[in-house]
Amino acid sequence: MYKCSSHGCRKALEELGFPRTEVDHGVFLQGVGEGKVVILAVHVDNGLVTGSSQVLLDGFKTEINTKYKMTDLGPCKWLLGTSAYP
Repeated sequence: MYKCSSHGCRKALEELGFPRTEVDHGVFLQGVGEGKVVILAVHVDNGLVTGSSQVLLDGFKTEINTKYKMTDLGPCKWLLGTSAYP
């Protein structure tokens, strides 16, 4: 989970190659190659990032922090009132 101020977040993400999806304007997607993807869902001042590998996620965290101050809150435990752990 990330804590993020939505003001300026869209611009920073688009500069990093994360276009906003047309279906949901709070979801940003970066296709890195065949079968490689990073997805960021932003709502108000929170975000959830997932991807096809830890290396891609670590790269995203490094890149976004050069453009915009974000705080990594660790693994997601709850999403939309539902436990994210089995």
